[in-house]
Amino acid sequence: MKVSPPPAVAERLLLVCSLIGSFFLAQHMATSLRYSVPVAPDHELSIWDKGIPGFASDGSGCVRSGADIYSFDSQRQYRALDFDRAARVAINRDVMKGRWDGFWDQGMMVDTSVVFDRSGTAYTLVVPRDSNMERAALLWSSDHCRSWQAAALTGRAAMMEKPGPFSPREGPPTIVSFENYGAHTGPRLWLDLFERSDDGIARSTSGALLAADDNALGSNHSGGGNATFTSGGKIALVYASNDTSAEGTLGMARQFDLATMEWSGPAQAIARSSSKQPADPHATPSIAPTPSGTFIVAIGGHQSPILLFRSRRPHDVTTGWISEGAVGAPDSGPQFHEYTYPSLDIARDGTINIIARAEAGGRFKLVQFRRRPGGDWRRWDRKGSPHRVLVMPDRGGYGAWRHRTSMGPDGELFLNFSYYANNLTESEARQLGIFDGQRTSCREGRCWYIDAPTQPSRTLHSDDDGLHWK
Repeated sequence: MKVSPPPAVAERLLLVCSLIGSFFLAQHMATSLRYSVPVAPDHELSIWDKGIPGFASDGSGCVRSGADIYSFDSQRQYRALDFDRAARVAINRDVMKGRWDGFWDQGMMVDTSVVFDRSGTAYTLVVPRDSNMERAALLWSSDHCRSWQAAALTGRAAMMEKPGPFSPREGPPTIVSFENYGAHTGPRLWLDLFERSDDGIARSTSGALLAADDNALGSNHSGGGNATFTSGGKIALVYASNDTSAEGTLGMARQFDLATMEWSGPAQAIARSSSKQPADPHATPSIAPTPSGTFIVAIGGHQSPILLFRSRRPHDVTTGWISEGAVGAPDSGPQFHEYTYPSLDIARDGTINIIARAEAGGRFKLVQFRRRPGGDWRRWDRKGSPHRVLVMPDRGGYGAWRHRTSMGPDGELFLNFSYYANNLTESEARQLGIFDGQRTSCREGRCWYIDAPTQPSRTLHSDDDGLHWK
């Protein structure tokens, strides 16, 4: 069944008014802070604009936005839920035994996705911030995001594997946790594995598995591609190494065998990023499978070309990689050289969609690359542009889009984004109400502001593998 945005209904009037109000707030700020969405000029507001939706197999699901969760059923009726309260109850009961101070990261710099398995159990993460709880937590719900249970993870922050068209969804998602979060740094990366039993969800008997001691992976506020893919009794893992012996950030791959509960060997190098800085968190690799079972890995850069690699063998990351070159066509000109924060999604037919920030010309846009199976990267206009502009700011200067993608039950592609502008002029800062706030690095009439806000989020969706957006 194809999923349509939930309709506005009378009993949800207050919520709809809130959405409309946030929309007009974003659209009627000063001209210098507005943005346009040329691929979806008639976009209609819905509950999905609150965040990135996660779906159960019947088309129902949940959207998480900070401390709130919005649950919608298969008839597309929805309700707002107090996730902050529910998370406090679960973590105090199951993890902290009543001692938790309740401080956690409710922003967009951490993984806020909701993932469902085939049984309809929902999963999400809580990352503590300035808290007496020093490890992230996995939460799961069997009543459609109303109440939760919790278990501590190993690292301070974590990311979940998001399902795609080839995901079995047989149980809890694979989780990677790590030490890199905020002011905390550390080289260790773990797999935190959970399983379903007659008694419910529990940590796997293998416990936490040290995956790497040279990790540079951390929470990323934009892009949000998968670090793992789990299928056929194996977990494929990719991460950025902290190796600084050469230019570029080194992407690594490792494989875990769920039958033997052992690693298939040490981590192996994929390649280095096109950007020169080593151990750059902007250059985090992401992984996704193709219909044939081979893996595609995208290695991001920092205002540099995105690189693509294909595994030599299906369902295996231990036998080497074949370079597929740079995404798009950087040889078309310098305006096609500078990209950061790529997402990676592969449709059931093998169509590859990559959404990234483009920085050429000093205007930080959100753009899309698309490649059909066996074809070249699509050229989007008469001039042969290898990327299509999805969202265009009306101002020059720094911007990030806090963009993430997810897939619906029939392969619909969802893109959630929130515009974050900084390095502001005096006029821009005044119109955002932060001119008197703390600022730093002021040069040529622009300053970086500590309290620069993120604008209300929007979610576009495509039901034809990224060709058209609504």
